[in-house]
Amino acid sequence: MRNPTESKVNTVVVPPVGTDPSTLWIAADFPVRVVVRNVGGNILILAHDSSTLANFPPGNAGTFVLPAGDSEVFVLQPRQGIYASGSGGGGLASIAVSEALPQTWMES
Repeated sequence: MRNPTESKVNTVVVPPVGTDPSTLWIAADFPVRVVVRNVGGNILILAHDSSTLANFPPGNAGTFVLPAGDSEVFVLQPRQGIYASGSGGGGLASIAVSEALPQTWMES
């Protein structure tokens, strides 16, 4: 049995679409839940593959649009990432990360 991990929070500056996207989070060897809140003024475009966002303009396939002021919850599988680019002049994302299925909860 592995030790439970601490939840984490962070705020990330998100560059505009067509440049290298921000890495919001990459899961380790266990699933994690990531809450992404768009705290900037521009639309954020999210994807699980950074190359999807590096090509300008991104296609709709493989992307998720997060309007300003909105939040969404994603569950990442082990070693899966979530990346962000901003429409317009970039943006700002706040994230909260925790274990998707806490080990201690599963064993109780």
